[in-house]
Amino acid sequence: MLVRNLSSNQLRISAPAKVNLYLELLGKRSDGFHELETIMTTVSLFDQLSFTANQSGQLSLTLEMAENDYSAAPNHNPRERIPTDERNLVIKALLLLQQIKRSNATVKSADRTDQSPGMDVHLLKRIPSSAGLGGASSDAAAALVAGNLLWNLQLTPQQLSDAAAELGSDVPFFLGGGTAMCRGRGEKIAAIEAPAVLSFVVAKPPVGLSTPSVFSQCTIPDQPRQSAVAMADVRSGRPDRIAGSLLNRLQSAAGQLVEDIEKLKEEFSALPCLGHQMSGSGSSYFGLFRNQRCARAAAARLSARWPALKIHCVTSLSRSGELTA
Repeated sequence: MLVRNLSSNQLRISAPAKVNLYLELLGKRSDGFHELETIMTTVSLFDQLSFTANQSGQLSLTLEMAENDYSAAPNHNPRERIPTDERNLVIKALLLLQQIKRSNATVKSADRTDQSPGMDVHLLKRIPSSAGLGGASSDAAAALVAGNLLWNLQLTPQQLSDAAAELGSDVPFFLGGGTAMCRGRGEKIAAIEAPAVLSFVVAKPPVGLSTPSVFSQCTIPDQPRQSAVAMADVRSGRPDRIAGSLLNRLQSAAGQLVEDIEKLKEEFSALPCLGHQMSGSGSSYFGLFRNQRCARAAAARLSARWPALKIHCVTSLSRSGELTA
């Protein structure tokens, strides 16, 4: 994520989306989640969040949809589907930090009163929701970083990661971003040094997908694929090798729920991409291209064939270049 200090009590954070280069299911856990392995990489599509700290003890979130970022399809109004109260992960993250501040006497804070600190947040939404791109999780990670800095909580990276895991499986990944292997239910992060900048076209159809619904339909393979080859291919930085290792075990289940998944597979198969698949639990679909020029040409062709799609040409982001104070 990109963090910009505006003043002593204001931050602006660009929170990136992600795509899943590899997602394999290993089994069902006792806590109801699935044991999985997934290789995720952050990409250059960002939500922008502005944080203003205060001493009111109150939290507020306002939402703005980026112009032309959502299709005009009938009954497609994402503003109505994205809550701005305690159901939103941004507010949940800040509430969790307030709880940590109250309960952890070892946290050093400039505010020595018993009153909880407050925060006003403005979210400019560019990452499509219900898309498998991690927008809500990335926004939550941004809120954790902002609250920790603006409220002077001085939480360690491990404490922030533990808090992120309470909020959602993908949230810990976004604290560092870049490319990483994520295990467990997604909260165990191991960074992967990926030297190449990868070029993608990401397409989101008008319909979204619920992550729990997709997981409820998925099938765990009898012999899950081993991830070592995929990790080696990602480390190689060669787009052709990475394309050969693409896997998303959730795609079949998502295709049973939304016919657009199979249609997107057909559309991308007709494009000159190295490989393609669904991202996360969908409904976004992406293609990996040899370079940005090829990606832009393919995006124009796809947009002409399917105008209702939200299409983004993006590149992968490195871990070291994302977080600045």
